[in-house]
Amino acid sequence: MMLKSFAHAGIQADLYPPGSGKQPVRQTGSRAEYFDATGVDIAECEGELLDSPKAIVRATLAAEPLVAVTALLQGRYTAVIEYPIKTMNANERDMVCQTDTGPVLFPDLSTEPENLLTKLELAYSAFNSPEWIEFIVRAPTDVSDELSVFHYSKPVRMDTRNRVIRRVG
Repeated sequence: MMLKSFAHAGIQADLYPPGSGKQPVRQTGSRAEYFDATGVDIAECEGELLDSPKAIVRATLAAEPLVAVTALLQGRYTAVIEYPIKTMNANERDMVCQTDTGPVLFPDLSTEPENLLTKLELAYSAFNSPEWIEFIVRAPTDVSDELSVFHYSKPVRMDTRNRVIRRVG
């Protein structure tokens, strides 16, 4: 799936070659259909689960690479989202912290299995507890009576299981 960003919501660009139709904001298909070559590079390393806010704050302030693992359980689905924490707010005095990171792929777990891919949205992750998360989802957002833009403006709070892992070595 490819998600497009245009100057404002409601725009569609012409596909190439000319006369091929319009390019939608959300486009699905095989990679071979759209690209000459693609690849995925995955770097693996050892990690350590940080089991307290104090450990997370210390790792954050030491500028250690951190990864979040968020498990969502809803209806018939369990989705596990693993993502780098690019921004962590940390308070050394009170030993509290909160992610403010993204975008991540946020699944719509109320949909049918065949629609899961096409219902993914971009979102930012915000959590400061292992038991819940708030995603700020990208959605069309009115900026005037005549104009809307895509903006991270739709909060979705969920019960979950969040873990923070730091790279070892």
